[in-house]
Amino acid sequence: MDFLRTVLASLSLACLFEYFQISQETTTIFAVLLIIDFILWVIHAYYSDKQSVTSTRMWLGLGKKALRFTIPFSVVFILKGIGFKEIGFLNSSIMSILIASEGYSILRHYVYIQTKKEMSEMDAIEFVLNKVIDIVKNYLTNNTKTNV
Repeated sequence: MDFLRTVLASLSLACLFEYFQISQETTTIFAVLLIIDFILWVIHAYYSDKQSVTSTRMWLGLGKKALRFTIPFSVVFILKGIGFKEIGFLNSSIMSILIASEGYSILRHYVYIQTKKEMSEMDAIEFVLNKVIDIVKNYLTNNTKTNV
């Protein structure tokens, strides 16, 4: 029975990835990087200010990571919902930016842990969200009636 549940769950997950036009490999890489970044963030925070490492901050940080993981799926729902057909390339681009952002963050933590030198932050999440907002605004501007 457990085997059957596992097979059905795997098929369901495969169907979701196909529907979202998101690569399973890319999503797995992103998820692993989110976990590594979270662990290194905790270590970084501990090295910089031990008092700042609290369970509340850790839960909030974990929540932020979980929200980041939902960005590609949310974007697909939004774009498919307003009529975009081929979104694989856009979603692939978003995933690449998010993966690069997590990679940069991981490297920042490594540098700080090893050298105690802070590197500047890069906010790729804001960049991605602003681009998606621009796409939706453009769609709304071009596809809504001005005289309702």
